[in-house]
Amino acid sequence: MMLWSLILAFVAWTMLCAAMSRPYTELFSYARVKPNPVVLRIIGWLLLVVSLSCSVAKWGGSVGFAAWWILLAVSAFGCIIMRTYWPKHILFVAGLVFVLGGLCSVISVAVFNAIPW
Repeated sequence: MMLWSLILAFVAWTMLCAAMSRPYTELFSYARVKPNPVVLRIIGWLLLVVSLSCSVAKWGGSVGFAAWWILLAVSAFGCIIMRTYWPKHILFVAGLVFVLGGLCSVISVAVFNAIPW
C-alpha cells in the first residue's frame, strides 16, 4: 500500500504539474491530441484522494494521514527534480513508474503469494 500511495502521489503531482500553463505548452506543444488541462487537474486530484485512501487503509486514520504527508513530500520532490532536469520526459517517467509499480505488485503476488501491502 505504501508503494502504491507513493506511486499515485507522484503521478498525481505530474498531472497537476502538466495542467499548469507553461508546462502544458512545453509538454504538449507537438502533440496531435492535446488533453484538456481541467481533465488533467481532475485526474491529479482524484489520484491524490486515492493515494490518501491507500495510506489510511494501511495505517489507520492518524498515522496514515501523517505518513501520507511524508509520501506527498517525497513524491513532490521527485516531481520537482524531474521537472528541473528532464522536463520533456516527465510524462514518460510517470507512466513508467506506474507500470513498473503494477509489475512489482504482480510479481510479489505471484512469487511470494503475498499482497504487497
